[in-house]
Parts: sequence; C-alpha cells; structure tokens
Amino acid sequence: MPTDITPVRVFTQDEILTGSRNTRYYLDLLAADDSFVTRLDGMLSGKLEWIANRQVKGAGDIVIRDVSQAINWLSARVRPVMVIEGLPEQRLGVFLASEAPDGWDNGRSWAVKLLDKTTILDQDIITTTYSVAAGTVVTTEIISIITGAGITNYAITASSATLSGGMTWQPSTSKLRIVNDLLAAIGYFALYANFDGALVGEPYALPAGRPILYELIDGPTSVYDPNFTRDVDIWRIPNRVVIVGQGDGATAALTSSIDNTDADSPYSIANRGRVIGYSETGVEADSQATLDAYARRRLVELTTPTSSVQISHSPLPGLTVNNAVRFRRVPAGIDARHTVTRTTITLDGTALATSDLREVVDL
Repeated sequence: MPTDITPVRVFTQDEILTGSRNTRYYLDLLAADDSFVTRLDGMLSGKLEWIANRQVKGAGDIVIRDVSQAINWLSARVRPVMVIEGLPEQRLGVFLASEAPDGWDNGRSWAVKLLDKTTILDQDIITTTYSVAAGTVVTTEIISIITGAGITNYAITASSATLSGGMTWQPSTSKLRIVNDLLAAIGYFALYANFDGALVGEPYALPAGRPILYELIDGPTSVYDPNFTRDVDIWRIPNRVVIVGQGDGATAALTSSIDNTDADSPYSIANRGRVIGYSETGVEADSQATLDAYARRRLVELTTPTSSVQISHSPLPGLTVNNAVRFRRVPAGIDARHTVTRTTITLDGTALATSDLREVVDL
C-alpha cells in the first residue's frame, strides 16, 4: 500500500488575511436576553459603523426581506457575524433596532436601523436627582447602574478608586451619561459595547502605550487600497492644557496644567513661538494624580490630529475604534503608529471596509 501521503497545508492567519480570501456574512436573531433564537435569512444589504467619539459608538443599517420569520423588532436583537474561510467566525456585536419601517415591492422588506447595546443606558433616563456620595467605590456604583438597567453582560475592570467629592445629576439625565462621568472620574475609557455584546469599562491607555493590533503596510501582502486621503489640521492644536476640577464650597477645586515642551514636536511652545491654550472646568477626578493624567491625556488627544488618513482595506477580524495599528505607505512618507477613530464594514463578501486612522503623538 502507498504510504507517501501529502499532508494538507494549514495556512496562518496572516496568510489568509493577505491572500485571496473567501468572506461572507450572516445575521443571528437574538432574544432580549441575548439568547440565540434563529438565523435571520433574507438579508439584502447591510452596513455597520463604529465612531470613537460618539456616545453610542456602534450603529448600522440592514435591509431584510420578509421570509415569514417571526420578528418583534421592539425587543429583537441582531448579531452580525463575519466568516472568513479558514478562520474562526467573528461576531460583530449585538444591536437593537431603533427603526424598522417596512416597504413593499414584490413582498415585504424591513429597512432596519441598528444601535449597539449602550443605547439601553442612553435611553434609560432618571426621574429624580441622582447622587453618588464621596468615598463611593466607583466601579461598584457603575455595575449597580448597569445591572439596574437589566444588563447582565458586562466587563467592568474592578478598581478600589473612590470619589473624592460627591457627584449629582439632574432628572432626565441618561444612565449612560452618569456611567461615563463616573468612568472619567477614575481615568477610564468611556463605556462601549464589544463584539460579544458586553458593556466594557476599562482604564484609559494612552495611544502610544496600546498594543499594535495590525500592521497595515504597503507591499505585496498589503491589505489596503493604495488610493487614500490624508488630512493635516494644525491651526487649533494646543500646546498648553489647563484642567480645573470641582470644588465643594469648603475645598478648593484641584487644578492641573501641562505644556507641550517637546523639542521634537512642531507644536510645542518653543517651536510655535507662542502659547495656544485649551481648558476644561468642572472635571470630576478622584485625586490630583487622576486629574494630572487626564490633562496629559487631553494634550495627547488634542495634539494627535497632526495627521489622519482614510483608507479602504480588507475586513480585519477584531479591528475597532481605539485600536492601535501601524500604517505604512512608503511613497507618502508615512510609517507610524495610528489609532482607529472610525471603521465601517459593509456586509458584502466582496466589499472593502473603510477606516479613519489618526497618527499617534507621544508627549
């Protein structure tokens, strides 16, 4: 008997992503508790988008033909899934329907507008004044608010940090605003929904310290279209940031200021020859260290728009806003760490994704 069997070669993730790939998408219909109900057939088109500075970061649009599936759009949730042959399936989040008008043209179809699960807290508003006392463990309070809204899928990084002063919100304030104010008080990212539908609160990391998720480099294995746009906005970039906290009548407000004195930065006070200031007041912080870190964070964020690019690229599993990537385009003289500020996926296996990348400046 012949014994020389040729083994089947297993391709690496990089080889699959940079090669000729087979990509498709499908939709899962979930119940109000995120449990699986059925596969949603009849998708005609779809698009998902995440924007970093938007309160509800994930949104989308899908058009679905009515194929006699029982769907209650008032409570239904939709989970898009990306399938790249040879790789594990990639969930793309859990979304609620904010609109689902039906149209009739040789049968019924729905044009559904989607919002990620942070919209649950965004639409849940308080009816009376809400106060959190000084000394409260902030992450414990955040979890209480989230679970009080009926959400059980969350990932809030535990912290022992407490409020240095009380915080109060007026009636009609959304619970998402309250949670984000509390997260900011201990130096966390704003709340976001991850691809598994969990609400995530985690410590803020400066862009220069975030791990590189992908290297988007030109050459024979490039995954992006070489035609792109680049924008540089330098006029309003500050070189001094002043942050003033909240006082309580008996204690003066904490204050933090930071200057850009980096000799290598074209926007530093010395290199611009003048001060360009930016300030915020009434910022809640549990300590001087947190306020100082926030001031530095804002200086870095406001200096970051030195360069931004808009690219089209093959869809990349796990890529979302606030991720760090390396972007290189040799003819344009670009080879730098960037953060993703917006990314869009069209639910069509032949379509490219689009992303806005902001160059990272470390001060």
